[in-house]
Amino acid sequence: MLFTVVPAQAENSDDVVLTFVGQKAGENEAQVYTMSYAELYAFPEQRIQTSTQVTYGSHIFSGPLIRNVLDRYNFEGDTVRLEALNGYIVDVPLSDFRRFDAIFAHSMSGLRLSVRHFGPVWVVYPRDSMKELQDIRYDMRWVWQLRTVVVYDSQLNRNLSNCDYCDEEISHG
Repeated sequence: MLFTVVPAQAENSDDVVLTFVGQKAGENEAQVYTMSYAELYAFPEQRIQTSTQVTYGSHIFSGPLIRNVLDRYNFEGDTVRLEALNGYIVDVPLSDFRRFDAIFAHSMSGLRLSVRHFGPVWVVYPRDSMKELQDIRYDMRWVWQLRTVVVYDSQLNRNLSNCDYCDEEISHG
């Protein structure tokens, strides 16, 4: 079952910024966890200088590595569903976040991201440093206004799979 939880409008460090859903080894059901701004900022910060398909020029994005955040929850699965406040949903192979230093960006060029400007969290890949990432499959995975992250096993949850832009290695067709 897919949970969709809308976080409260974040105004201080205790407000919910992201919701995570997944099942841990030995558990029978998926669990829902929320993350505050304070928890997000507690992770070691990474910086990526890169261009995007939706902004002009190159920017410095700051935030934690996605793999570090996901490791905190230790969910089982091979796919990450990213859901945005605007209703956009994309499934991403979990292997992306092991292979690439993608981040949950909370700021761009030193300014905190707002809902009005791609925030509060934007999935950002190091696009300019790797030619492989300059491809439509990866451009579709740059989710801004991120609100919910669902980790699941694509083989056990085929009804969740709509991964048109995933690598062939986890094709669901």
